[in-house]
Amino acid sequence: MIFVGIYAAVINLLGFLVMGYDKVMAKRHRRRIAEKDIMTLAALGAAVGIELGMRMFHHKTLHTKFVFGVPFLIITNLIMYGYVIYVFSTR
Repeated sequence: MIFVGIYAAVINLLGFLVMGYDKVMAKRHRRRIAEKDIMTLAALGAAVGIELGMRMFHHKTLHTKFVFGVPFLIITNLIMYGYVIYVFSTR
């Protein structure tokens, strides 16, 4: 179960940092991280970190895909984490 906690912490930190990096690149008019890659990261468990990054860096807060998609993925992530913890705790 400790693995699930470490995974969640690391991937959410990565999601948060990705949002910050993408915001910096946007301000500098440089090459950006594709939205599909950010959403894939959120689907892999980083939705909370991405949501926090959206709020902290004021980034992608007007994009419908992110406004509705990330909260949906937060719920999906919680279900996924809960399921994995349940499966490993019953062994």
